[in-house]
Amino acid sequence: MFRLILLSFLVAAPAASQEVLIYAHGSGATAVDSMVTHADVIDIIAPQAFRVDTLGVVRGQVDPRLLEEARRLDIQVIPLIVNPGFNQELMHTVLDSPAARQTAVDSMVAIGTRHGFDGWQFDFENFHVSYRDKMTAFYAETAEALHAAGMSLSIAVVPTDGITGESPFARYMADNWRNMFDMAAMDSIGDFISLMTYAQHGGATAPGPIAGLAWTDRMLEFALVQGVDPARISLGMPFYSGHWEAHHSERTGLRPVGREVPYRRVHELLEAGGTTPQWLPDVGASLAYWEQEGTYQWLFIEDGQALRAKLEAFRPELRGISIWVMGAEAPGVWDEIRRWKTRTPDLHAQDHQHQHTEAADAAAPVHDSALLEAILEDVRLGWENGDGTPFYQHFLDWDGARYFEGGGQNEGLEGLVINHVEPEAELGLQLGFSNIQTHFEGAFAWAVVDTEIKLTTSDGRDIHNTGHGTYLFRWVDDAWKVVHTQSASRPIRR
Repeated sequence: MFRLILLSFLVAAPAASQEVLIYAHGSGATAVDSMVTHADVIDIIAPQAFRVDTLGVVRGQVDPRLLEEARRLDIQVIPLIVNPGFNQELMHTVLDSPAARQTAVDSMVAIGTRHGFDGWQFDFENFHVSYRDKMTAFYAETAEALHAAGMSLSIAVVPTDGITGESPFARYMADNWRNMFDMAAMDSIGDFISLMTYAQHGGATAPGPIAGLAWTDRMLEFALVQGVDPARISLGMPFYSGHWEAHHSERTGLRPVGREVPYRRVHELLEAGGTTPQWLPDVGASLAYWEQEGTYQWLFIEDGQALRAKLEAFRPELRGISIWVMGAEAPGVWDEIRRWKTRTPDLHAQDHQHQHTEAADAAAPVHDSALLEAILEDVRLGWENGDGTPFYQHFLDWDGARYFEGGGQNEGLEGLVINHVEPEAELGLQLGFSNIQTHFEGAFAWAVVDTEIKLTTSDGRDIHNTGHGTYLFRWVDDAWKVVHTQSASRPIRR
């Protein structure tokens, strides 16, 4: 994702202040602290915290501290529900089964009522265009139940300009990612649409901007032409940047790879490349490229200047903005949002700021097993999906850090992600954690888990092992961070 907005328009002469929704990947103290720090401009926090399985069972959890702080700061909580890994077969299975859909609806009502959520947002991606009507029906079934329970329902929509294209890539994207949403119908059913106007370019494309200005406007214009009410569109904004480089693995061979990178990684790449980015005014982003070991690396940068360009092009009749993702931002972006949001008086801003000041003190270590379990689940999914984001978010990295995996040494988290997380996902890795036991002692904690591992090696051997793992945590900057892991497994005896 790449993986919401409920409304409380604040009327201020002569115009209304648009809503700001910020997505959070996973949960934990980092998301809580960032939300509190910027509470004066955040209207909705949207943690990507829940997933559905083939039976319609909904699993996941929002950090209890996030819920508590959000209520105190009058910030709405609207979690995402996803098909994990954006698995198409799983999504089709759910849509084909009325029983699975009903189970999912009932689960969302029960979980949302129990925890006091303000609403839910569908973030179901990568289903075939032939399932368009079934997704709309599922959305309608869910909206009816959630509205009756006092909650909203919105949907994150992969944007399109309606053009299928002629190339195999364009047709595949149209059939499986971009043209599957009946936006007009969903606008009439739900409460609003978060139009994900980012990921114009990504891991499967050539290097390019995350959200070029002309492309963003074209995607928005098509939604409006379909009849979607502009007051019910929340326009997507990226906090992350994109990095492309040459890559090799035994399974896929040589190919270029693009990755979402947070701004702290952008800074490291620019220093390593010894280059200065160039501002592209027509695109609304900066570009840097440099030669390394005979090939060029490319970096399209989303920073304060890029966000300012997008906010200046924002249409005031829209509902607001939906930002992916908290923690990836460059310095200064929150000030850009603050200036944009308060371009007319905001009656809630001073109250938010007062509440934030009271909560600014650093928190003592939180001895809550749910926090560690949520981190482990993020890491597990990161291994399965070849996604380095949970590792950058939850592991304590520093200059000179070494990570050992499979008998090899990796310097820095990026080495672990490139050499192990991404290649092992390409082997179809399935990783299970069970029987999780957690322990706390002051600012340190540890978790012991039973593990199950399945994959197929590049030479065709099927691996099915079980074993155990240990994760050591340290409380750093008001968050639990992984400082050491160790695991061992052996083949299942047949």
